[in-house]
Amino acid sequence: MRSITKARGLITAAISVFVAVLLFEIGLQYRRRDLFPPPVPEATILFRKSADPALIYEMEPSSETSVNGVRYATNRAGFRDDEFPDSPGDDAERLLVIGDSVAMGLGVPMEQAFPQLLETLLSGDETGSALNRPPLVYNLAVAGYSTEQEIRLLETRGLALKPSRILWSYVLNDPDTVDGGLAFYFSAPRIELLRIAAAAMSKSTHLINNYRQAASLKHDYYRFIHERYAGKTEAQFSRLGEIQRRTGVPIDIIVSPVFKYAPGEPYPWADIDARIRDLAMSNKLGFLDLFDVLGKRPWQEVLQDELHPTAQGHQLIAETVLEYLSGDRGLKQQR
Repeated sequence: MRSITKARGLITAAISVFVAVLLFEIGLQYRRRDLFPPPVPEATILFRKSADPALIYEMEPSSETSVNGVRYATNRAGFRDDEFPDSPGDDAERLLVIGDSVAMGLGVPMEQAFPQLLETLLSGDETGSALNRPPLVYNLAVAGYSTEQEIRLLETRGLALKPSRILWSYVLNDPDTVDGGLAFYFSAPRIELLRIAAAAMSKSTHLINNYRQAASLKHDYYRFIHERYAGKTEAQFSRLGEIQRRTGVPIDIIVSPVFKYAPGEPYPWADIDARIRDLAMSNKLGFLDLFDVLGKRPWQEVLQDELHPTAQGHQLIAETVLEYLSGDRGLKQQR
């Protein structure tokens, strides 16, 4: 009898704990938006969870929102660009831009982002007018995407657009797979208790990484992630080289600088740029470093923050890319 009473007590206790946890979870579900907001509230309008687990999230097709007075709208394909033509023609020159928030034009109107400006410049340039029709520039940049997500996007959607050239906007935070917070927001478990545990684990990992960075005098965020993901970055560039060989489509790596140092000092991440250049060259990819053009201008004119260009910065990038394309590796050149 005593054992039966003890068993009933254990069952009652277990049920009580289960009910308490369930009620707590219901409360967390009700307050989900307050506990785990996206990096910006508008992200729930402009972005959605992707059915492709490798992409994690993607932009919502035909959506529109405004952030800090800047309008963001996507086309039917789900990118911040004009509507893609249904039949551009087999002879149309197609440039595909792959990248993150820099190429997407964070902080500036869509028409002032460098991919859109490049298309306008190509339409009136001798390089473009020599073709049967003005070149098309497809902007497939998605804010927060890492190199891993960008390669997946190229393989699953970009190549289907039959590009004649791929311009790869590389930013020094690209090796980080959780950059910007969108990846965590859309990939974290939907059970809130698990989300809390995942968030705690993420914060703990972040603190450990910060400690490891502080342990070395030369460690900073950009250098740390390039050292931490050195093998993966090398494999990704090798993958891009393989895609270029298989498809015959030239791929050019365009590196954006980071401005987080005192004016007049040597560029702290020149060695990382050189490493990316070597990876590009060893895989026969094109390479363009934007530091030379942006680094010589007053920062307040060309940059909103340490990564994102102003409208004038985007204009300089577009002009520099046009000059690059018109040079030895021009649109009509063959490797």
